[in-house]
Amino acid sequence: MDDEEAKLRELQYVNLAWNTPLTADHADRLLDHLDIRPKSRILDLGCGWGELLLRALAKVPDSSGVGIDTDKLALDRGRKNAASRGLSGRVRFASANLPRVRSTAERVICIGASHAWGGTESALRAVRRHLSPRGRILFGDGFWIGPPSPQLVGMFGDLQPSLADLVTHATAAGFRPLFADTATDAEWDDFEWGTYRGLEEFALDGRPAALASKARERADLRRSEYLDGYRGRLGFAYLVLAST
Repeated sequence: MDDEEAKLRELQYVNLAWNTPLTADHADRLLDHLDIRPKSRILDLGCGWGELLLRALAKVPDSSGVGIDTDKLALDRGRKNAASRGLSGRVRFASANLPRVRSTAERVICIGASHAWGGTESALRAVRRHLSPRGRILFGDGFWIGPPSPQLVGMFGDLQPSLADLVTHATAAGFRPLFADTATDAEWDDFEWGTYRGLEEFALDGRPAALASKARERADLRRSEYLDGYRGRLGFAYLVLAST
């Protein structure tokens, strides 16, 4: 990744708490359902900068965690956030390809990372192997609200056609579903507009001119893809699952 691309990605993330359509209250409810116990180990697969992981650790002071991703910029942000909150001694951020990870934990978080294993079904089977007996996972994945266009399938892959199908695949993988809900339209809008607001604000400043132009082009593309493409068509589900 060159310096310009790194800066553009930083601008996309700067206004986001996490790289998923989610509010703080919604996140707290999901973590409550995850039921993190004292002295639990938490493994966040595809953690990004690990905001959910850090919030989980803050809720249960004697827990510990590991966040795994391949995005160096995101991992560095996670380490800085952990240090600023006094959590560095209880969390480790590491770079690794998810299919190569062999760690296990009592609680696992895996949000928007099913593509690392080739899709939802294979991801559910894979992440179950990371759970200790009677463990729980917070699993987040996309699904189609209605029949997708070929263009959307090209962008996001062959997703499940409904929340019900996601739950069915979870049970087939050996989980018992404890809770499931979906991102709201407002969460999607906040997430998407937050993604390109940093680009737009940088472009308005206009310096350096070449990078400002690229930031504006990136914002235009992302906004068009959302408003003219997947808004109201792409759903995102959050499932809390227990291993049997």
